[in-house]
Amino acid sequence: MIYQSVPNPADPTYTAFNRDAYRSGEVLPNSGFLRVEVGPVGATVSYVRSFLPKDVSSTQVNDVAFQYTVKARE
Repeated sequence: MIYQSVPNPADPTYTAFNRDAYRSGEVLPNSGFLRVEVGPVGATVSYVRSFLPKDVSSTQVNDVAFQYTVKARE
């Protein structure tokens, strides 16, 4: 079982709130969205970080920040 929290798509501060509340897992800063691709061999979940156009820079780009795949049962 996988528990997935979703990013806050409208967070202009780009921070991870309550980071200390999580005991394990990947905790990444906001803002962004999840992209889920489902196929015959499994599902791939991608966290795409998003920035306002005025905040895009060489270190802040709209790109996949984290990704994992869940294989289908056979």
